[in-house]
Amino acid sequence: MAEFPLGTVSLLFTDVEGSTQLQHRLGEGYRDVVADHRRLLEAAIEANGGRVVDRQTESFFAVFSRMRAAAAAAAAAQRALAEHEWPEGIQVKVRMGIHAGEPELEGDRYVGLAVSRAARVAAAAHGGQVLLSAAARGLLADGAFRVRPLGSFPLKDFDAPEPLFQLQVDGLPERFPRPRVAPKRSRRRPVLLAVAALLAAGVAAVLAIVLTSKSGGGGLTSVQPNNVGVINPKTNEIVAEVPVGIRPGPIAVEDGSVWVGNLDDRTLTRIDAGRRATSGTIALDSQTPTGLAVGLGGLWVAHGLLGKLSRVDRQFARVTQTATLAGPSTSGAVAVGLGNVWAVYGESTLAKVDPASLRLLGPGFAGSGPSAIVVAGGAVWVANSGDQTVYRFNPGTFAEGAVRTISVGSTPMGIVFGGGALWVANEGDGTVTRIDPGTYATSTIDVGGKPAGIAFGARAVWVASSAGTVFRIDPQTRRVTHTIEVGNAPAGIAFGGGLVWVTVQAS
Repeated sequence: MAEFPLGTVSLLFTDVEGSTQLQHRLGEGYRDVVADHRRLLEAAIEANGGRVVDRQTESFFAVFSRMRAAAAAAAAAQRALAEHEWPEGIQVKVRMGIHAGEPELEGDRYVGLAVSRAARVAAAAHGGQVLLSAAARGLLADGAFRVRPLGSFPLKDFDAPEPLFQLQVDGLPERFPRPRVAPKRSRRRPVLLAVAALLAAGVAAVLAIVLTSKSGGGGLTSVQPNNVGVINPKTNEIVAEVPVGIRPGPIAVEDGSVWVGNLDDRTLTRIDAGRRATSGTIALDSQTPTGLAVGLGGLWVAHGLLGKLSRVDRQFARVTQTATLAGPSTSGAVAVGLGNVWAVYGESTLAKVDPASLRLLGPGFAGSGPSAIVVAGGAVWVANSGDQTVYRFNPGTFAEGAVRTISVGSTPMGIVFGGGALWVANEGDGTVTRIDPGTYATSTIDVGGKPAGIAFGARAVWVASSAGTVFRIDPQTRRVTHTIEVGNAPAGIAFGGGLVWVTVQAS
């Protein structure tokens, strides 16, 4: 019993991320993965003077008499896991959390709030990440380890938000999505409890009013920053959120995959659309992804700040080629169609690119502040935020200039084709402009907020507003039929696989 340290100790919890998916993929081979995982963690814990208190198939609970030893063990374990050669090219990622406290020792077990807090800190981590509580961070103040503050976050079963810190492990990723804390609690349960009380009192009329004011289905009430919200168009509810990178913006969908460009950590996140879970991250080498498009054999990434365009091999998850198409600017967008890749950049460049070689086939003038682009109806359409217009270009003569200029709302930031029309999201005046591509006639739909992105699917127009909402528009009546409260700041939006996908940034 004396082997268990007493007093103030450091508690380390670990858990394998995505263990169920690994079991499905590896079958019987998963046993060997578990064995290797155990061996690597036990070696790191023992080498740093720790004691394993409890172990499950995919998780560990260990205790250390010194905080520096716990941090060293976690760092060593993460490095060993990252360097190990796993079968079938998989990567076993383990979330880890450390808290320092004075738990009670009952027999061969530690109990008390300190243990619960340590477990909650670990649960908030992502695979490959080590999180520290404020108490644990305080014991590492001597500078022996690099630590990054993340902010304060609510932990399940604890009233006050907990300041969380990330242990920076040399040679391993240092940027992760927002900690995995619970989303805001739905207000639906309190409402139903209130309805039950009213019913008991015999107020049936009030019950009818409350029930007709709420939609059914029980979806999430908001989406956390640095996540992608998933909306079911059948119920108009948020049915899931998927953590991605820091400040996600552009988004594109193809069969089975959703691609997200993360502006602040300059990465791409791939989401498995069927599982609604992250399936990989691609580094972009300090290039900011301001626009995405899928087609013609690749994933195309516009880097507006540099005036560049990259092609990503989706199978091998890597950038295969990058070309410079324009000078540095503030924005960049890309579209695929008519056998070519088309990109616009904020200093008025429209570029036509050969998808095989990334050779520039010709530049054109795209108006003032081009912000979005779509290829539809045998033409290229560019929304210009600077002069409140949409330009139409013929693909063969685009270098000679636009063949039509159409006035739209203030500061157009997104454009999409669907239902036989073009739809433009105007951030400056909270409107959507509908354009008839044959007659160029326009009509305006007031939506409010600050429209930042627009998509078409399930016979509806979907508008992401950075004011915290997603609007659904009926293309026939040209009216907003549903307003979905997403919270925080929706940015990009796309439709695919029967679902609406929206990137959400911090407010």
